[in-house]
Amino acid sequence: MKNATQGMVVKEKKEIVYGAAYVIDIFNIPQVGTVAGCDITSGNIKINHSVRLIRDGIVIYTGKIHDLTKIKDDVKLEYKYTISIEDFNDIKKDDIIEAFGFESEE
Repeated sequence: MKNATQGMVVKEKKEIVYGAAYVIDIFNIPQVGTVAGCDITSGNIKINHSVRLIRDGIVIYTGKIHDLTKIKDDVKLEYKYTISIEDFNDIKKDDIIEAFGFESEE
């Protein structure tokens, strides 16, 4: 009986923050939407990560990355990456884009 009840225990998911990016500039591109020019301030961000947009310490939106592009190193820009978020265009300068995921605990 003990083994049967242990199998029914719901495993909790632990949240992992993979990285964060600071929005330096924004661009409105027709047929694409808002694209943020960013600098990754901690960790790393990958295209398959979920993200949340944080403005003034408040989570404004949670979703998925639509596009992530690294700018070539020889270009003299303040930002090094461009990020767009699926179905979300209200990105502003000084926002934080935080990449996260979940790991199941055993």
